Amino acid sequence: MFKRAFTFRLIASIFLIFISLFLADFIYNHFVFSLGRSTPYHLFWKKQNDAEPKLGDYVVIKTPESDQIAKGRMITKKISCIEGMWLKISGLDYYCCSDKEGTWEKCVYLGRAKLFSKKGERVFPFNPCGNKQLCIVPVPKGEYFLVNNHPDSYDSRYLGFIKKEVILFVVSPIW
Repeated sequence: MFKRAFTFRLIASIFLIFISLFLADFIYNHFVFSLGRSTPYHLFWKKQNDAEPKLGDYVVIKTPESDQIAKGRMITKKISCIEGMWLKISGLDYYCCSDKEGTWEKCVYLGRAKLFSKKGERVFPFNPCGNKQLCIVPVPKGEYFLVNNHPDSYDSRYLGFIKKEVILFVVSPIW
């Protein structure tokens, strides 16, 4: 009797270990958790690895290790401006426009850059035109401008254009 109970517990334990490993693998390969406050969502579903990033998609990127703020962390951001569109920077305000000559009505406001992080660290807003007050540039081929709508979001307003190769996953928000 004791031997039969022991065998049953052993088999049940091994079964539970395999189920746990399967669930852990499934969660790791299909879900992304965003712990930051810069996105309104915290749970995302990974799309297929070959999913082409599109305007409005959320993506996960790995920041450079050398970045003094993000320090090589993975971050989740929204694609706000794509190839064929124009980035307009007016002072610290960022816009994505459908064409270079378009009026401001053809532009979507992306947000304002800050000069200091919420921790008081100096941050440097991205401006490919140097220190010009008005900068209008096309989004380069194969690159994206990523922005979340939170005022403290550390995104392309500081990182600049993001190459497609840097994107780890395209994700869909769940919650």
